[in-house]
Amino acid sequence: MTELRIDERIQNMEKCCLSLATGGKDYSYEAYESAREDLMSESAIAKSLPDWLINCRYGSQFWTFIKENNSTYQGRREFLRAEFSSLLDHIERFGIGPTSLSIRDQLTECTSDSVHEAWQKCYERRNRDFEGAITSARTPIESTCKHILENLGEIPDDNGDLPRLYKQTAKAMNLSPDQHHEQIFKQILSGCGTVVEGLGSLRNKFGDAHGQGSNRMKPTKRHAELAVNLAGSLCSFLIATYEENCKGKSKMFPTPNSSIGNR
Repeated sequence: MTELRIDERIQNMEKCCLSLATGGKDYSYEAYESAREDLMSESAIAKSLPDWLINCRYGSQFWTFIKENNSTYQGRREFLRAEFSSLLDHIERFGIGPTSLSIRDQLTECTSDSVHEAWQKCYERRNRDFEGAITSARTPIESTCKHILENLGEIPDDNGDLPRLYKQTAKAMNLSPDQHHEQIFKQILSGCGTVVEGLGSLRNKFGDAHGQGSNRMKPTKRHAELAVNLAGSLCSFLIATYEENCKGKSKMFPTPNSSIGNR
């Protein structure tokens, strides 16, 4: 089942509130509580939610609030629509944080189940299981590389060496630094390879894949978000480049004779 985008989840919350506030039967208190918990789990937007939604944890609390806020159905509709419209406007204007909607949408909607599942796992862990998120952050990159190579008719390097697998993928899509002449492009593309190697080091130091001594530093939320956001950005770039290749459109980082990813 495809996960709803943030804006769709907000709209679902709005429909739920409107139904409960105007005597509708389409949503229950439990549906309100589930939808609210879903939005509250998104740390990037939790602080932007209306105060009443943050304070009304239970459906019964929301009913008490909205009943006291306005005595008419029309007044309640106008209030809720204005509240949720402001929230959606804020998200469209400022985004939802480091892991943008575009990255989430692209990886969630990717045709490869392995990429989708790997991304969902590390994304969901980033706020509650910091070690697990760091450990699993490399998996979306690995799945993305294999997905692209297989679609290009190549056999992915399957020895567990992620930097090596990434280099194979980069070369296949004209994303290797040595395939470009402009220094700035070489520098950026070299940085992508460094990110892959860095995620492996971060996993070994802060992840839960290996046993650790009692004195090691515990990872925090910022470490988990860093790993997940870097992995998501890199996967999104790889998939976008691959899709642009398929469409035959112009690419980023043009070389003197071709555009990036143009084979």
